[in-house]
Amino acid sequence: MESQDERSPAPREPEKAGAETDSAAKGRTEHGRVFLIVVDETPEYEKALRFAARRARRTQGRVALLHVMPPLDFQNFGAVQDLMANERRQTAERLLQRVAAKAQEIAGSMPIIYLREGSPAEQLLKLIAEEPQISVLVLGGATGREGPGPLVAQLTGRMIGKLRIPITIVPGHIPDADIDAVT
Repeated sequence: MESQDERSPAPREPEKAGAETDSAAKGRTEHGRVFLIVVDETPEYEKALRFAARRARRTQGRVALLHVMPPLDFQNFGAVQDLMANERRQTAERLLQRVAAKAQEIAGSMPIIYLREGSPAEQLLKLIAEEPQISVLVLGGATGREGPGPLVAQLTGRMIGKLRIPITIVPGHIPDADIDAVT
């Protein structure tokens, strides 16, 4: 009579509920890598979007979009403040819908969408810590005299040690044809 070891490998123990799988730990979903971009209204974010969406398509991954609304500093009567907050959220949602449509067109799949409020750098780091499937951060670098932009400067400076994923910075002046050639 054969023993269990000779016939077949021992059955695997069932995974514990909520346990992280190997693929999640490596920043992948069942669809591949997740490329996160920060959506703002700067021209360079469009370069990051193009790069991330084309990489997602090529690697059978997905794009994730994060838009961070600055906190409301205005303290007023409850109804006025609620109205302002609601209008601001609707504006942010329309922006994300436009960007999501473009990302889907390029990547071939619907992006994951995140809408947060607060400091962009803090919310970005918090999201990356909360979502193990995010595997690459793609940022657009500004090309003006003031430098690469506040988020790029923060994340490549003192905050770099807080990241668990690599950053790809796409210079804002690169033509789309050059992005297409490397993705």
